[in-house]
Amino acid sequence: MIRSSLLPLSLWRKTSTLKIVAEGVETEEQLNFLKQQDCDEIQGFLFSKPVTADEFEKLLVQDKLL
Repeated sequence: MIRSSLLPLSLWRKTSTLKIVAEGVETEEQLNFLKQQDCDEIQGFLFSKPVTADEFEKLLVQDKLL
């Protein structure tokens, strides 16, 4: 299903300045496919469960990204 939904978007993207954001990514297979399609932003449980703003800040500080 992900492939059939994304292929028209990848064609549309070539003429648009909008970014494509993929949500709900849970597997490496999905991630690899989205990377091949040049998806701009990717998020989902593969990377992290949903977190509050405070939890997010702690993650950034912990990983020295802030």
